[in-house]
Amino acid sequence: MSKREAHQFWKFTEQLMETESFRLIDVGPDRKRLWLQGDIDGQPWIVRMARVEYERLGRLEEDRHEAEKSFHGWRRRLALRKAKFANVYITSYPPADMTEPMKSGDREARSFLFADDNGRGLADGPPAVSTHLKTSEWTWGGMEEELEPEEHEQRASFYRRQAEKKQRELEQQDMSFFSSGKPIVTYTVLALLAVIFLVLERSGSSMNVNTLIELGAKYNPGIVDGEWWRLITAMFLHIGFLHLFMNSLALFFIGGITERIYGTARFIIIYFAAGVFASTVSFAMNEQVSAGASGAIFGCFGALLYLGLAHQRLFFRTLGMNVLVILGINLVFGFTVQAVDNGAHIGGLVGGFIASVFVHLPGHRWQFVRIGAFAFFVLVCAVFFAIGMYRWN
Repeated sequence: MSKREAHQFWKFTEQLMETESFRLIDVGPDRKRLWLQGDIDGQPWIVRMARVEYERLGRLEEDRHEAEKSFHGWRRRLALRKAKFANVYITSYPPADMTEPMKSGDREARSFLFADDNGRGLADGPPAVSTHLKTSEWTWGGMEEELEPEEHEQRASFYRRQAEKKQRELEQQDMSFFSSGKPIVTYTVLALLAVIFLVLERSGSSMNVNTLIELGAKYNPGIVDGEWWRLITAMFLHIGFLHLFMNSLALFFIGGITERIYGTARFIIIYFAAGVFASTVSFAMNEQVSAGASGAIFGCFGALLYLGLAHQRLFFRTLGMNVLVILGINLVFGFTVQAVDNGAHIGGLVGGFIASVFVHLPGHRWQFVRIGAFAFFVLVCAVFFAIGMYRWN
């Protein structure tokens, strides 16, 4: 492939990022295949840039089919159900057996071929891509044909560096969402859970029901008799080392990232509000003695889901699928293992989500919906508490 094609490849990439605010979502190991995502007038697009040299049309068609399959994969992964696709090939010459312009079997995807076809009418020009994406002509502007190979190489290197610089800026912008605070409270709670577990063991055993009740587990008769503090203390007790270890591991990762996103003050509200909400739902739905931080941890999941609602693109670019998969595994585990307190888990998830609406994300102004979220949280919590009092009185 000549240096001219490399120049064209990186110029188109850089200008698509600079003028239309596209971002790189995947870069091939040889840097000859790039995937970009962006929006043009509210329409989400996924664009693939590919520098290729195929002598036969069959190989080009095979690559096109694979690219369209990958497009649907990216659309699912990024939760871009309405996204459209432009697949741009940049090559020296069309395949030798190519007799007509490229076609696409997918109405949401179209492929383009930039090549020197000696006037055969097989290749596409920049206007075809600009029309399809509805971008400015300048984004897909022409090339300086009179340049020497070395000059093409210099231009290609320049546009590549500019594209990489733009990508770093966009990534730093994304990471700013994860720097609102340090996981100070997360680490403090982890240390506190460990200390309380040692106290449990020294007081009898963390597996002993009487010891758990004595030190503050969720015990319905006690709550009915006025020991409401159990709704808080229960989230600091754990039943056995495995229970402590699994919850501590989850809190380290999920709690840590939640505190980094929301900041320490907001995290305190989310964590403890979710924990209390989880204990209250458990009080209403489950008659067994229970304890553990899992309700508050599910509240952190709820906070991350709220991030996904408020900043969907950011969420799916960074945490999205990992959070959903881990949450799904935990919910399935809860419904298949009899000893798990699903009331606390689901209550914590819902409570954390509502609390996140109330505190909102850093940098957002006070909104009326946040007052409604607070009122709704108090109302639902009161309803479940009343149900528990009625059931176990």
